[in-house]
Order: sequence, then structure tokens, then C-alpha cells
Amino acid sequence: ENQQVALVMITRQGRSGLEFLLIWNDNYGGYFFPVARVKRDCKPDVVAVEAIRADTGYFALKGEVGDVHFSNRFNRERRYLFHLCQANFLGLDLARPGNALEARLARRGILWNWFSEEQLADPVANSLSPTMDAVRLSVLAAARA
Repeated sequence: ENQQVALVMITRQGRSGLEFLLIWNDNYGGYFFPVARVKRDCKPDVVAVEAIRADTGYFALKGEVGDVHFSNRFNRERRYLFHLCQANFLGLDLARPGNALEARLARRGILWNWFSEEQLADPVANSLSPTMDAVRLSVLAAARA
């Protein structure tokens, strides 16, 4: 059985090209994209909110990528299916330091950082999740599409 996971790509144009917002995730062992398990018993209000987000362009499904890796939660290897979603923050300049998104993350005490495409290629040197190797190329292709 695949564990369904929504993986959110938040991007901005940086000095050397596209940059990705990653947050620290203990379950993934380092910085990784914002992710959430997709539960089977989705409630209608949640589905409605997601439909509005998709229709207004705030989120867009950009692809899928599978992986098998160890799950700390289940203490065994599991199959994962990552649903790649692009988040768009209309009217928000993500290139501006201290923008509303960054301020909200800071207020919530979430460890985060922007990472370039090149940094995504070296998970060990950049304290990224080992799972980055499994999703990186698909994420880059989806973000450029």
C-alpha cells in the first residue's frame, strides 16, 4: 500500500536561479519540502477548500513521484507516492526578505530556509532529507513546467 503524501513546492526567483522553501522535518531527517500525509477519510470541508485553492491558482498539482524508504512512524520500509503541488502566493513578493510568509514561519518557530537548485543536489552538505534524492529531479522538472 502506498502512503499518499502531498508535497508542496514554494519557489521564488533567486540570484542564481530558482530557489525552494524547505522546512526542517525530523520525520524526514533534515530540510525537506512542506509535506502532509493524505488521509483516506478526507472531510468534505477539506475537499472544498482544496478545490477552491486549485480553481483560484493558489495550488496546482504538477506531478507525482514514488519512493520506498524507511518510515520512523511504522518502523519499516514503506512505499510513498508524493503528489507534487505548486503553491502560488498571489500578491506576495517572496524575494523580499521578511515577507509575510517568512514572518509567519518565524512566529510559529518553524526552521526554514531557501535552497537553490544546486543545493538540492547535495543533501548531506546542506542538511537536507535523504528523501531529497528520490524527489529532486521530478520536483525540478515540475517547477520548471
